[in-house]
Amino acid sequence: YVGQNPINFVDPLGLKADLNFFGIQEPQYWRAMKYNEQKDWFSVAGHGNAIGGIYDKGLYSSYFFKKNVTMVSVPVEKLAQYIKAHPRYKQGMGVDLLGCEIGVILHKEEQHKQYAQKLSNILNATVRAPNKFIWYHADGKTSINSSYMLNGKELLNEKDPGKLNVFYPNK
Repeated sequence: YVGQNPINFVDPLGLKADLNFFGIQEPQYWRAMKYNEQKDWFSVAGHGNAIGGIYDKGLYSSYFFKKNVTMVSVPVEKLAQYIKAHPRYKQGMGVDLLGCEIGVILHKEEQHKQYAQKLSNILNATVRAPNKFIWYHADGKTSINSSYMLNGKELLNEKDPGKLNVFYPNK
């Protein structure tokens, strides 16, 4: 699929996340390849959190960073460059940052560190990001929920749904 070269080839049918930072060895990578984004939204999939933003688990790191075996936070400025350079992205298009807890609203004293807000400001575009864990399902659908542990395994907590928080560019 895309010739295993996500830098030079894209999916013309729109049947996957536009940028996929999961490691190719992870089930989430293949599930994100089935994600069906909304027409006017650009999608970025990967591990994440509210301050570090999207984390690269190896797919892009071999191209852009020193070879690593662990996750590396993708600087927000670099992610904005990747998005702007992507052939599907159009100026002002909304961006879905589909990584766990990237959309958690930080306390006032830490809001200047908010990755999703920084990306929104750089791109001058609306950014949506989940406030809890995002779960990629085998059919390409996603859900936003917290998790719980059972017998050493992390499971989706259907009783605690989350949402996509929306970040608008600061004027």
